[in-house]
Amino acid sequence: MLPPDAMEKLHLSLSWDCNENCRFCLKKAPAQQVNRPLPLRDCLAMLKRARAAGCRRVSLDGGEPALRSDLPQIIKSALLLGYRKIDVMTNGTRFADPALVRLLASLSPAIRRRLFFCVSLHARKAAVSDALTRRPGGHALTVAGIRKLLAAGFTVSVSHVITKPAYKDLPAFAEFVLKDLKGVSEVVFSHIYPVIHSLPAVRRLYPRFSDARPFLDAAVARLGKGKVAVDLGNAEMLPVCLTGGREAFFVEAFLHNSVAAVTYDRNKLDTGDSRKLESMPLASDQFGERNKVKGPACRRCLLAPVCGGVWKFYAELYGFRELRPYGREFFSRLKVRGAAAAVGVSGDMPPAAAARRAMAQALAARLKGRRVRFVFPRSFDKKAAAGLLSFAAEIGAVKAQGKGQ
Repeated sequence: MLPPDAMEKLHLSLSWDCNENCRFCLKKAPAQQVNRPLPLRDCLAMLKRARAAGCRRVSLDGGEPALRSDLPQIIKSALLLGYRKIDVMTNGTRFADPALVRLLASLSPAIRRRLFFCVSLHARKAAVSDALTRRPGGHALTVAGIRKLLAAGFTVSVSHVITKPAYKDLPAFAEFVLKDLKGVSEVVFSHIYPVIHSLPAVRRLYPRFSDARPFLDAAVARLGKGKVAVDLGNAEMLPVCLTGGREAFFVEAFLHNSVAAVTYDRNKLDTGDSRKLESMPLASDQFGERNKVKGPACRRCLLAPVCGGVWKFYAELYGFRELRPYGREFFSRLKVRGAAAAVGVSGDMPPAAAARRAMAQALAARLKGRRVRFVFPRSFDKKAAAGLLSFAAEIGAVKAQGKGQ
């Protein structure tokens, strides 16, 4: 049975400082009073608190976390605290310095296996990349950093934000990764988060989904043939129907981003100048409700309960013509095979959120040709349970209901 959710991941932003200035950056200009790196003692205290609260993974970002000279100490502390996975989100430029890579490579092999680097590289062509990051020479440094991390034996993935200047080059970008960055384990494609402070830039850089999709499909296919994993990192931010027949990416991203995650970041979005753990704002239903809108076709879509629609600004730019509702005929084409998958409905989340997560789990099973049975906690909200069971019936899932333990 799929277990109920527990506190899973800490997102820890270490600093405002960055040596690039991406046009689509998620972060807004810092308030003067908080424009300083998080002190080391606070970093270590937050890691300890989150671990005690049950967090098993930590993501270190910035700014650019590798600008901190104490990054190796922070990483080592997280590893010794028992975090199962430490992700370093970086633009990779500092890792062009072999001394920094050697310092991290001195960690024991057993510990290093839990350390992962996700490096941002948003174009194959240096001129396009440097224009997007506003860092002359940045592309060359990032590529050099990736190669040095790979040569040192670290697990490296590449994060690529899809933009108007570069989307037609996505198949060639995939080829570049396979031939020039051999050893990269995964490429994570994502669309820009339309945060309010960068909306003018986002409007200029955000391609129409249907325009970018054929090029993305070709890139995904090429990477698949090359045995490199692919993820659509924020696919749940798209309408399901615009994933181009890759509904599984939507479900995977939805489930990944709906785990209990917390953040300590005084600078990101609206989390303010706090010193407490806060829920990840981008993963909240409230964030989607404020920033998304549904079109007329969504009213006829069976997947409307798990799909947030499109960004409001996207609807203003491109309208709703691309949206295609899912009907029963789509699911009738999916053959049923194997035993029903048991899906545990969380009793540790608000009922509506727990039901939506269980809907996504049911959809994941249905896409694989399996039916589901739900295991509810005792005294689960009747309205939320009824909505969940109705959704399962509409997509052809078994309505069998078990009782919680």
